[in-house]
Amino acid sequence: MVSSDAFKQVMRRWASTVTIITTKAGDTIYGLTATAFSSLSVKPLQIQVDQLAELHAGRDDVRLIKRAGAYTVAGVAFS
Repeated sequence: MVSSDAFKQVMRRWASTVTIITTKAGDTIYGLTATAFSSLSVKPLQIQVDQLAELHAGRDDVRLIKRAGAYTVAGVAFS
């Protein structure tokens, strides 16, 4: 679990990038890319993710991430 202070520090520095959210179910890793990612609250820790393209494509990744209850968020940096 991430502390509230660490969460706030990360969100203050989060640049507008491609964001990848992943989770694991059994031996399989599932994920989606998001074009919009932001914090909603610190207590409880909540984020908002725009995954509209994946939902329209009929993908199950969003449901799997919700069901897993744990996930990883990574930003892709461009130089």
